[in-house]
Amino acid sequence: MPITRCASHVSNPQIRTLLQRQAIENFYLPFRSSIKHVASNSELRDFVARQFDGQDIIFLEFGVASGSSMRDFAARFKNPDSKFFGFDSFVGLPETWAPHEKMSIPIGGFSVNGKFPVINDGRITFVEGWIQNTLPPFLSSGQIGGPRPHVIHFDIDLYSTTLFILTTLWHFLPDYYFIMDEYPFDEIIALRDFVNAYPVEMTYFAEHGDKNFGRIRRVPFSLA
Repeated sequence: MPITRCASHVSNPQIRTLLQRQAIENFYLPFRSSIKHVASNSELRDFVARQFDGQDIIFLEFGVASGSSMRDFAARFKNPDSKFFGFDSFVGLPETWAPHEKMSIPIGGFSVNGKFPVINDGRITFVEGWIQNTLPPFLSSGQIGGPRPHVIHFDIDLYSTTLFILTTLWHFLPDYYFIMDEYPFDEIIALRDFVNAYPVEMTYFAEHGDKNFGRIRRVPFSLA
């Protein structure tokens, strides 16, 4: 029997918590002393914007929902030549998301009933559908790449989709900046699994709470 889709998250909360703790201890804490700690999410976004000093950028957001973060970032990146692409099903999560024992969001959570956010900015394009279906043809279309900085905002929550995005981008983008919105939960496990399989160099710059800003560069594989 062919397998078309598997459960992507660990249902046992104790095992999931252990995986999160291991990823944080082995993959994040050794770098934490060099990371700038800011006081709010707004300050973190200001910090991100300052790194590019008015340059035109390409911004990809995974997990748009009502569009509040897309609106916020577009207001900070003012260069008229910047481009923003927002990926979302707009009908909610495709699977249950349970980042820890006291929280569980069911299938369909975060739905906006298939409606795109209304944002008065012609630089923004929304890509509707399941990311596993929409991202590969988008990347093959040639709309991104080149010398401009690329900023990737991971706000998709799920381990499965986060890992899919990381592994798919590796083949198209040799260097990009990332923002992760729920970093200590499924995202850090996905990032740990990605780095274990794909040769990359990672740098962390700043954080606030469970949000993190850094950079990923593709590098040649070499023996440890």
